[in-house]
Amino acid sequence: MPAPSLTVLMTVRNGMPYLEKAVRCILGQTRQDFTFLILNNASTDGTHAFLDATEAACGKRLPTGPLRAKPGCVLVVKHLPDDAGRTGALSMGLDAANTELVAVMDADDICRPERLERQSAFMAAHPETDLLGSDVEYVDASGKCTARDTFPTKHDELRDTLPLRNPFANSACMFRTTAARAAGGYDLSFPYAQDLALWTAMLRKGSRAASIGDVLAGIRVHAGQATQDAALAWARAWDDYRIAESMLGIPGLSTAARQAALARAACALLRMGKRRDAVRTALRALREAPLLCFRNPLLLRRAGMELRRRIRGKLI
Repeated sequence: MPAPSLTVLMTVRNGMPYLEKAVRCILGQTRQDFTFLILNNASTDGTHAFLDATEAACGKRLPTGPLRAKPGCVLVVKHLPDDAGRTGALSMGLDAANTELVAVMDADDICRPERLERQSAFMAAHPETDLLGSDVEYVDASGKCTARDTFPTKHDELRDTLPLRNPFANSACMFRTTAARAAGGYDLSFPYAQDLALWTAMLRKGSRAASIGDVLAGIRVHAGQATQDAALAWARAWDDYRIAESMLGIPGLSTAARQAALARAACALLRMGKRRDAVRTALRALREAPLLCFRNPLLLRRAGMELRRRIRGKLI
């Protein structure tokens, strides 16, 4: 069965020093036939020069090592003159993709050499699947693995996990282009959680999801990423609230998951200082299933996450 056509989409804003490793991971994939589209979001560090050098040398051996594309890989670099924001750049990339599949790669993450081959083979064998993830590792600034995260592999379990936590790490995801566009693509009103907003919109439209139960991506945790930026805390909470409310429209969502989504929305409102709205939303969660409230495993896990968030003072 032939592999569907594929675009790997990467956006970057001041991506040094992690960008080179991320690019090497994609150029070194075991699958060779794909388009690697990189949108440089008006970077002011060494990103522009690095990408120009990489594009010029693609297919050759650079002095710093074997940074080269394999036969069949087409590297396309676009330098945006102004900062379009992460969501804006991703939207441009999705609009430009003319392939059946899109795989996302963040500029500070890493992935296994077989990631694209395994995921595209899965999508070819499972035409009913529109969104595909995988298990992930978390790595520190030096690239050392610090933890591993495993997720369900089946649609129903992934769907009901979504209100608790995002089981689709961006750099582990591949999706069908038509399904993402049918769901509205990347919503420009979400400056922070644009990936989770898209996954939720796709499931609301009836897309089926799956995940490969092996680690295919490494998610880097470092001080410079948006999840660690206190200045973005309000924007993160606002995105989280709207997405949690949107999750209620996912077909087939279990009662326990609906209650967890409302609890998530209430916690986001509380982080924004909207206490009255948070109380109203919490009461909606209670009314959703009063008898289930105190024995809902998703609700209990969500409460634990929020408690740890407050103790640590940062996003988990």
